[in-house]
Amino acid sequence: MPGVVPMRRPRDDADDDSDIDASSPSSDKRPRLNGHASQPPLLPSSYENDQTDAEPLTHSPGSIVRVAMKDFVTYTSAEFLPGPSLNMIIGPNGTGKSTLVCAICLGLGAKPDVLGRAKDPSEFVKHGQKEAEIEIELERDPARHRTNPVIKRIIKRDAGNKTFFMIDGRNSTQKAVAELCRSFSIQVDNLCQFLPQDRVVEFAALDPIELLVQTQRAAAPDYMSEWHDQLKTMRSDQRKHQADQIERTENLKNLEGRQNMQRGDVERLRERAEQQEKLAALERLRPFPVYNVARDNYLASKERTKEANNELAALQRECEPALAAVNAKDEYVKAVDAVVKRRQRLVTRAQEDIRQKIKKQNTASEQHKACDIELETEKKGAKAHKQERLRIDAQIKSLERQLENEPPTIDIAALNEKTRELSRQQREKDDAAGEENAKQDDRVAQGRSLQQRITAAEASLNQLRSKAGQQVNKLNSASPDTAKAWDWIQKNRQVFTGEVFGPAILECSVKDTRYANLIESVLGQADMVCITVTHKEDFNLLQRELLGTQRLSDINLRVMDAPLSQWRKPYSEGDLRQLGLNTYVLDLLDGPDEVLSMLCDNRNIHMYGVAFQELSSQQFDGMMSSNITSWATPTETYQVSRRREYGDAGISTRTARIKTARFFTSQPVDTHAEQEYKNTIAGLKDELQETQRQAEAHRATSARYGQEHRQLATQKKELEAEKKQAQDARSEWQKLPVKIAGHVTKRDALDERHASYRARVQQIKDKQDKLALDRAQDALTLVSSVQSLQKLETDHLQATLALIEGESDFQILKAHSEEVRQNLAQREQDVRVLITERDNLKKIATAGLRACNELLQDLSERESEIYSEFNAMNLDEYEAEIDSTKARLEMVHGGNPQILLEYEKRAGDIEKAKRKLENIERELAELQQNIDEIRQKWEPELDQLIGQISDAFSENFAKINCAGQVEVYKEEDDFNKWAIQIQVKFRENEQLSVLDSHRQSGGERAVSTIFYLMALQSLARAPFRVVDEINQGMDPRNERMVHSRMVDIACATHTSQYFLITPKLLPNLTYHPNMKVHCIASGEFMPADQGKLDFGALAQKALAVYGGL
Repeated sequence: MPGVVPMRRPRDDADDDSDIDASSPSSDKRPRLNGHASQPPLLPSSYENDQTDAEPLTHSPGSIVRVAMKDFVTYTSAEFLPGPSLNMIIGPNGTGKSTLVCAICLGLGAKPDVLGRAKDPSEFVKHGQKEAEIEIELERDPARHRTNPVIKRIIKRDAGNKTFFMIDGRNSTQKAVAELCRSFSIQVDNLCQFLPQDRVVEFAALDPIELLVQTQRAAAPDYMSEWHDQLKTMRSDQRKHQADQIERTENLKNLEGRQNMQRGDVERLRERAEQQEKLAALERLRPFPVYNVARDNYLASKERTKEANNELAALQRECEPALAAVNAKDEYVKAVDAVVKRRQRLVTRAQEDIRQKIKKQNTASEQHKACDIELETEKKGAKAHKQERLRIDAQIKSLERQLENEPPTIDIAALNEKTRELSRQQREKDDAAGEENAKQDDRVAQGRSLQQRITAAEASLNQLRSKAGQQVNKLNSASPDTAKAWDWIQKNRQVFTGEVFGPAILECSVKDTRYANLIESVLGQADMVCITVTHKEDFNLLQRELLGTQRLSDINLRVMDAPLSQWRKPYSEGDLRQLGLNTYVLDLLDGPDEVLSMLCDNRNIHMYGVAFQELSSQQFDGMMSSNITSWATPTETYQVSRRREYGDAGISTRTARIKTARFFTSQPVDTHAEQEYKNTIAGLKDELQETQRQAEAHRATSARYGQEHRQLATQKKELEAEKKQAQDARSEWQKLPVKIAGHVTKRDALDERHASYRARVQQIKDKQDKLALDRAQDALTLVSSVQSLQKLETDHLQATLALIEGESDFQILKAHSEEVRQNLAQREQDVRVLITERDNLKKIATAGLRACNELLQDLSERESEIYSEFNAMNLDEYEAEIDSTKARLEMVHGGNPQILLEYEKRAGDIEKAKRKLENIERELAELQQNIDEIRQKWEPELDQLIGQISDAFSENFAKINCAGQVEVYKEEDDFNKWAIQIQVKFRENEQLSVLDSHRQSGGERAVSTIFYLMALQSLARAPFRVVDEINQGMDPRNERMVHSRMVDIACATHTSQYFLITPKLLPNLTYHPNMKVHCIASGEFMPADQGKLDFGALAQKALAVYGGL
């Protein structure tokens, strides 16, 4: 159900009577009838009749007692003291009425978005100021406050949009301010309570669903909105659960159907699976019969081994005497062999000792030879010492001769002074070259500037010669500020959101130049230089740039987003000709649709008739009774004004002569201006040539200074080389004494070493003597060791002979007992084979037993059953059972094993789905129960609330002889679609119909909207309400009725505070003593001392003049 759509604000009588030749688009003068203006009563009769001595009203808790502003929007300093009941804020457009609404909104901590204007708080700071202050005093709640709470907000412009809050003079936060407002039930963001001018359209466009939400917030307790939100949430959850239930039920049916279809295949697969399980168990349990066989084999082998050991023991007893002799001889041989080995070790040790002594003798001999070499080396060193000493003496004498030849002394200070002089001359050349370079750069920059000026002059000359350039010159002549603005727009088109169109002088053209005089007389200069934008953002951008930054004053900006097709012509071409007119002004112009649409909006050129010839008297009378209020003939323009309240006597006509066109004309090129541009270009080119010549001269001078600088650098380098050579020679001469002392020290060290030569030689000879004595002693010891070795070798030989003799006797005895031994060995071999067989069988049986024990620890229930059933079988019977199971398995068709897995998985899914459906049904039952409980509480209260609103709404309509009611539209399945349904009837022959943009006019919708807001007045929990220019779009009758009803409701006792902002008032409106009228006056005609502007004194004087008092 669409809301009320506001109509474009129509032109009032003052606009209709404006002079089309004036520079401003409208005039505030009312037309005079028969030479005299009508004189309505100065004050309404209700004011004179209602002056009673009723007890004054007091502010309710939370209502606004005082609003103070400083440097806020248009106010430098202002203070408002609202009354406790209806407060009417009146004044011309642009005086700051809506600024009071902005101050209330921002002062109570709301964001600028609530106002629908700027997005940043800093944009509300007055132009040229750094910060703004808002202070709001609220009526206290006696139960909670001792004094009236005072909220203060400070907005900084240049501090990153920072805002500071204070409550009762103490620093606070936006959150604390919001909490204080909530405690008073202040809802600045609720359009039912706070309706600023820029959001009137938004409120009218509220859909019925959102209107219900806002109505509950404004007029119902908080728990009503909470119940509604809970119902919407639970209904949404319920729909989700129901959809989930349907989906899961369908899925369960599909699963069960597929389960039934596969049951036969699954049974066959289960039978096969059972055989497979049995076969797998038999295969897994195979170790048990295998273990039984291994165990029996082990026991039998153990018994055979025992018998073979007994037989071997008996045979050994029979052969014992013969073997004893052999064994005794064997022991003797082993003992002799041990003696042989021991004596062999003694011989080996003695041989090794002799080898070591011989090695020691050889080492002593080598040391003796080394001493001989050392003696020879010492002799050679003594000879080299003599030669080195002679060389050092020669070097000392050479250095002493050099020391006697001192190098000449040079004047270092003079050299340094010459170097500094050369450096100073270099710097002078650098400075001179820098100055020449700077002059050259200046001349080059001057040349570039001159070239740019030449290019600009040539462009201006070409523009002067073109038609577009002529139009730009005309624009510059008509409005220099607009020309500057248009030049900036063309250079910065990338910053705009949409299209920006230039003035009509540039964008439009006359289809036939014969009618140029007529068109310019109709439009007027203000419309001809107007700039048209298509987006509100671009409008704000241009205002900030042109009016704020560039400080241009003569600028007209218009926002036009309506298409040209929206403007309907009142008559068709045929009907127009019957009236004596030929066309409309719109049809005589070419240009962008947006610019033409702007002219339609400002000058109604789609309704402005044009006659190509003068009208006859009969045609003129027909025009006076037609719907066309403006037309033009070849010589004059006509404008008709009608005042409905005066009937036929309220019709007046204003005429004006057609003026000569200034803009839509073709003129020859201005030869004088053209010659001036040519002279300017020639002069600039001469100046450019002279500048280039001077730049070249400076460049040559700079190059000469550079060459001189390089020559000075060469001289300085040669002087520094001469200085360095002299300093190096002096330094080497000063080092000579140190070098001489070093050579003397080295010579002394050689002499000292030569003095110890004889001592070293004697030491080497003493060492040789000692080595000779040691070699003689070692030779005697070697002889003794050789004798001991001979005795040891003799003993070793005797033992070896005894061993050979014993081994011979052993072999003879062994040959005699070989048959007995072979028989005994065979028996021993048999016993070993049996023992090995027994041990192997034991290992096999043990491994089998271990495997069986491990299987017993991990048997499934089915495997335990098979183990109990087949454990008594032997291995052959067990193998036969396995073969039988394999045969039965082959007889059962295999099929797809995946079917069984799917069947079992599906069975699990079915069980889960059933449990989930049970949970969903339980949750749905709980949700329905909760919905029923909350709805039983919420719906009656909602019906009661809307019933009260409907009663007040119907009463408001009844007061104007119309009908209206408010109902709740209830969608049983969706609480999100519950809505407010407003039904109205403005005519007797109509039925109540739903309020929308198709059935009612804009004025009727505006009346319905304000009556709905008024119906909330007595129910609203908010301490105050604000409505800004809600009467725009109403005709005088509806506005008068609405105002009267609003005064009755808002001025009643026990109602909240009310603010009504309006730029215009009809005469003789209803007045009530409880209402307070705030008149706002500002502008260039305000007196310097504002205290002189006393509205009360003005009212008394007016009453005296008109005889009221």
